[in-house]
Amino acid sequence: MSLQTIDDREVRPADRLQNATIARLPFADALRDAHPEAIYHHQGTTYEVAELDLDRGQALLESTQTSEYTQALRDK
Repeated sequence: MSLQTIDDREVRPADRLQNATIARLPFADALRDAHPEAIYHHQGTTYEVAELDLDRGQALLESTQTSEYTQALRDK
């Protein structure tokens, strides 16, 4: 069993302006992809993560126009 699948919590990325959840991320993925200031891409729209609230299981996103992206560093 993978240690990444032990935690069944989810984080819901939400468009801050529309107050609408756009996806559901496993907790570990949210830590990697939805931290504050990360660039998050979803269905052709680019967002910047404004806030990550792990207690509420929500990441608040703001639509942005940028060609930048976030890539997590991995070290084994």
